[in-house]
Amino acid sequence: MKNSSDSVFDLIEQFVEANDFSPNTKRAFTHDNREFVRWFEEANQEPFDIGRVTTADVTGFKDFLHRHQGKAVSTVNRALVSLRRFFHHLVEQGMRASNPVKQVKELRKQQLAPKGLEQSQVRKLLREVELRGDTRANAVFHLLLYTGCRVSDLDLDLD
Repeated sequence: MKNSSDSVFDLIEQFVEANDFSPNTKRAFTHDNREFVRWFEEANQEPFDIGRVTTADVTGFKDFLHRHQGKAVSTVNRALVSLRRFFHHLVEQGMRASNPVKQVKELRKQQLAPKGLEQSQVRKLLREVELRGDTRANAVFHLLLYTGCRVSDLDLDLD
């Protein structure tokens, strides 16, 4: 006898196989949707039912992945895309009236500040410039170090 998760896992498998996805995309979509089903059953303490999935469930899953499991923004967003495509498919098949994932926004990727040099790396460069006695290199290095500009910001004739 199949339980409700087995039947939805069959639907997920049918959805993935019906589309011309790459093997990696098939694996990711299957994993993401199965993980949502397991999370739904655990979080709501009820068997998974396609008709009972709400936008709040999807938002809760997104929060679970990002905050509680520490998944990367790109991983969370991929999971949302997987769910959105699967539920869109269910709407097209007449198994749901609407897509609960449609209103859930993806996480924004935050721009990371460029990484600076470690103190030991700075000391090594300063020592090397001094040992070589290269006044020009010393000036350029200090300009980069103390102004925060990048090498690409300088118009150096390196020849």
